[in-house]
Amino acid sequence: MEWIKKNLWSIIGVVCGIVIIILGIVTIQADKGRLIDQTLKFGADFYTESYYATATSANNVKYLYDSICNGIGYLLLAIGLTDICLFGAKITTKKKLSDNEEVLQNETENI
Repeated sequence: MEWIKKNLWSIIGVVCGIVIIILGIVTIQADKGRLIDQTLKFGADFYTESYYATATSANNVKYLYDSICNGIGYLLLAIGLTDICLFGAKITTKKKLSDNEEVLQNETENI
């Protein structure tokens, strides 16, 4: 129990790092919509050209959105991994007693 008290904030930091990594993966894998079909043709050339321009603009916005979401997702992954490394390094291990201390501890428990 004492080990948990000493390392509580480091353990919380590692858990937060894991949550941040999960959020990054979810952000990268999220459905970001679909592209607009640019193969439609209308009776008049003006409508067809206007549709192509609008569809191209909408597709460019979608590509920009995809890039931003992926960038944020990879940034979250990097922050989460850094968080785990920093807080994981601060976690102390249980101290191994030397043979003499172990014997003394066992003798006092038997009394």
